[in-house]
Amino acid sequence: MNNDQLFTVVELLSSANKRPVADAADAYERKRRDIWHSTAHLLEIDLLCGGRRLSLVTPMPDTSYCIILSRVERRPQVEIWPVSLREAMPVVPVPLQPGDGDVPLGLTQALQRIYTSARYDLRINYRHDPPPPGLSPDDAAWLGARLQSAVYGRFPSE
Repeated sequence: MNNDQLFTVVELLSSANKRPVADAADAYERKRRDIWHSTAHLLEIDLLCGGRRLSLVTPMPDTSYCIILSRVERRPQVEIWPVSLREAMPVVPVPLQPGDGDVPLGLTQALQRIYTSARYDLRINYRHDPPPPGLSPDDAAWLGARLQSAVYGRFPSE
């Protein structure tokens, strides 16, 4: 076995990846196409409610956020997990080399750890509205209620 072989690319999409202008979004599309023509799986985590959606053969759900897994052996079909602002994020499979099982990735736990480690509770001013594009009225009301109940930057358990 070659120890330098890449099995899965995990991509957390940035606002640059989804810009409606041609530069960055097209650059990411090229990168994505290169991965799709390789022997690596691609796990894309899209937690941005705005921007240009990436093109796929599989129909996309009508949701602001989603997780997309492109397995080498199933392309061009992909697995899609819609993500709601109001629910815990899913545990998604991370495929490895053929013959090995998938490794579960708990996205809620991973993001909570990142939030705590990066001290976002001290860096983000939650008194301001989220940056554009705005949330739906229902999501904005839900978020406002959650922020009102937060104590010292920590949210109560669901």
